[in-house]
Amino acid sequence: MKTGWNAYARWEPQYGGHSLVLIKEGLEGRSMVTMFEMEKLGRHGELRKDSLQAIPHEEVEDFMRAIMDAAWEVGIRPTGLSDHTNELTAVRCHLEDMRLLAKVRKPE
Repeated sequence: MKTGWNAYARWEPQYGGHSLVLIKEGLEGRSMVTMFEMEKLGRHGELRKDSLQAIPHEEVEDFMRAIMDAAWEVGIRPTGLSDHTNELTAVRCHLEDMRLLAKVRKPE
């Protein structure tokens, strides 16, 4: 279910970091997240019973995907992710060389 979350990130040189804008579009119009609130957790990581869920559970996946997409757009990659772009380019060049040597036409 697509819930209308969009995230936009951009480099802000005057602040030495990125800014992040989160917008939700729905039937009632557009809304923007203006702040996150920090709440202290209990000793075992529990939230207080009166805490509100800022993002409805059914929207969390779309919310997180929007943030990941925005981060990817500005070059931020998940920790532990290897960038295989150069390796794939090298493999493609190697395959093209092998086709030329074997005189095999490139598949259409």
